[in-house]
Amino acid sequence: MEFLSSVLLVISCLTLCTLTTNSGMDDVQSEPAVIIVDPRGGGDHGQFYRSIQEAVDQAREGDTILVKEGTYHETVTIRRKNITIAAFDPARPPVIDGADQTFGQTSWEHVQGKVYRTSYTWYKPQLTPHEFNQYGGGESADRLAMQVYEDGVLLRGYVGGFTDYGTSGYGAPYDDISQLDPMSPMFHPYDWQKREIRIPGRFMYDELQSELYVWSAAQDDPGHHVYSIPVLENLVILEASAVRLRHLVFSHSASYAVIVGDLAHDAQIEDCYFINNMYPIYGKRADNLNIVRNFFQQRGMWERYWYYDCKGTVLWSHAIALEHYPDLKMRHTEIQSNVIHGFYGAILANGRVTIYDNLLSHCMSTLINIDRDCPKIRIYRNVCHHVDDSAIGISGALGGPVWIFRNLFYRCGSLNKAGADTPNAHYARCYLYHNTCALTGLISHHPYDYPVFGNHVYRNNIFHLRYLAPGSELYWRYAQKDPLLGWAFVPFESGPDADYNLYWIGPNGPSRYIAYFSYAGGGAAEYLYDDFPRMQRETGLDSHGLQDDPLFLAKQQLDREEIDAMAYDTLSVMDYRDVIKGGLPNLHGAQRDRLSRMFTVAATSAAVDRGTQLPPDWPDVVLVRDGKPDIGAWELDLANALEGSANAAPAREGSGAGGSGESGGARP
Repeated sequence: MEFLSSVLLVISCLTLCTLTTNSGMDDVQSEPAVIIVDPRGGGDHGQFYRSIQEAVDQAREGDTILVKEGTYHETVTIRRKNITIAAFDPARPPVIDGADQTFGQTSWEHVQGKVYRTSYTWYKPQLTPHEFNQYGGGESADRLAMQVYEDGVLLRGYVGGFTDYGTSGYGAPYDDISQLDPMSPMFHPYDWQKREIRIPGRFMYDELQSELYVWSAAQDDPGHHVYSIPVLENLVILEASAVRLRHLVFSHSASYAVIVGDLAHDAQIEDCYFINNMYPIYGKRADNLNIVRNFFQQRGMWERYWYYDCKGTVLWSHAIALEHYPDLKMRHTEIQSNVIHGFYGAILANGRVTIYDNLLSHCMSTLINIDRDCPKIRIYRNVCHHVDDSAIGISGALGGPVWIFRNLFYRCGSLNKAGADTPNAHYARCYLYHNTCALTGLISHHPYDYPVFGNHVYRNNIFHLRYLAPGSELYWRYAQKDPLLGWAFVPFESGPDADYNLYWIGPNGPSRYIAYFSYAGGGAAEYLYDDFPRMQRETGLDSHGLQDDPLFLAKQQLDREEIDAMAYDTLSVMDYRDVIKGGLPNLHGAQRDRLSRMFTVAATSAAVDRGTQLPPDWPDVVLVRDGKPDIGAWELDLANALEGSANAAPAREGSGAGGSGESGGARP
């Protein structure tokens, strides 16, 4: 590393020497320069800057700013196009930290029980209940709420939940120290659904008295721990095109850590680490945004909150949030090979988006939420697990086809959440094929009034259930639907186009529902697992579907393990400093390989060669050379795969993949 530093310093000096003066005129830059940022200072002739913003202000188009190791408490605004900001040494990246630098090893006073307090004044007024929750009549305009992290883990500081799973929800900051007790009265899901919700770790901020109260996660003296409180709202704001951010750590922003403005076209955010930011990246309306090989982590949120605590509140957040695009022809974003852990949702997709080779986990709402009027979405070769609601959320008013293929989903409340509250939306086709959905819940969750699944096509997927309480597993559920709004169950004319899929309900056998349909105030259609052939005949769902054990290679391990304790993904919970040491690309590839081996089927599986041939215009990353596709995410014959690693090429285009996709509507 010392050698690398010396080389870079030489490059810096040589580059700076190319700046010349001509007859008293201003300096003219003949080549891009390398600018060094060092919080300790040093150097001669203005070569070094103590802050990143100072270096950015002096940079010219094409320059590279190399930032030395250290903590930088600043908001950097970039208005100069075509510059790069990167770590001087990628093995020791700088940390742009938004936490209050004055709140460190403070003194704590014991109050009672396990509650302690200290003097503190946050930089903004505390939110009122009206500002916290839109169901209470409003929501804070800037959506900022005070957060407290203990030893890098988010503590809970807000009342939440819905008293009736409806819109009579409530939400507000804690206002009584009794609420800090994890066993205090609260509305929460069943323990078998989310047992972590009551783990210790709470804070309460008394704005009037300027006091912070804490019940620590370890239930001991807070003086034994390190606390971080975000106070800088943004860490980097991009307002120019062709800016590259590489090998940087962003932590503890009070709002969005990085904002990509609507003029920041061709931005690249690569090999960065977003640690403990409630809102990591917000993309406005810039073209050609690339978010590649980044590590997003917020530990503690998934454990201490749940879906109804955050829905409609200022805690509603995605790790990557893309603003709605009115121009359907231009915008494109590529989200590739990232690790995202511990948010309300992982990705809010808008515009033309390609999402592949990502590892997404431990979120409360949809992992990938697809907004309305999106003209072309591709989601493939991702691993998605541990989400309380649905892995994918699909609006009923899509602007073009959505392709979801070759993904692994496990321990998800459902695969797909979709629908519409209005009858006149344009329903573009959505294709879900060659996915493996293991140890999960429903296939489709439809909480809306109007059916949209008639345009959703399911082919060659494995559906393996073992998630909810005993006796409650089922694949298709449409309850209390109004037939006057278009619902019809026998036959299921408004239902999805599902065929050639494999179904299995774990080791406990066929005593549970496979489908349940009911009319509001009317009759019902119920099908137990034993009734699968009858369901096929009466509803038209999956006429060629199979009912068999997929025989995963890790079958014995999967069958005996507690569903909530599945620690197959060790990368997402690693300390980011260990990830830096191990190298994210290497760790990411190894993790994906381990998971794929676990959920690949055995040679004797009924899924082998039992899929259907797909239309040529459906994009794919696997070439089925023998014309006999397997059911599930992987072809058992690995020679058929074009590439299986995290560095694989993007999905190859089908002959009509960019079109309307209507040709794929008929059953192949």
